[in-house]
Amino acid sequence: MNAKWNKQFIGGQWREGNSERVYADKNPYNDDILAEIRLANEKDIDEAYRSAKSEFM
Repeated sequence: MNAKWNKQFIGGQWREGNSERVYADKNPYNDDILAEIRLANEKDIDEAYRSAKSEFM
């Protein structure tokens, strides 16, 4: 598995989310876990928004 597939791209960097929750992305055919992704929290979303907004200004 490519290491960045379980991360979020925020502000030009691949990094894990800061939420305590983890999402297990499963293969629907056999329920094998393909990736476990730490979800974003409000801070991550705000930072992603500010980063995207600054790129378009």
